[in-house]
Amino acid sequence: MATDSSMQETARLQSEEGSATEQGFASPPPPSLLLLANAILG
Repeated sequence: MATDSSMQETARLQSEEGSATEQGFASPPPPSLLLLANAILG
């Protein structure tokens, strides 16, 4: 599935980039990302 490979790619990039990426993804998504998701889904 395309979603599967995207998630795997994201996980691979996260592990490569290390703590900087971890901090970004460990915290809740920023409001702008939520607004973007709402725009796409709504």
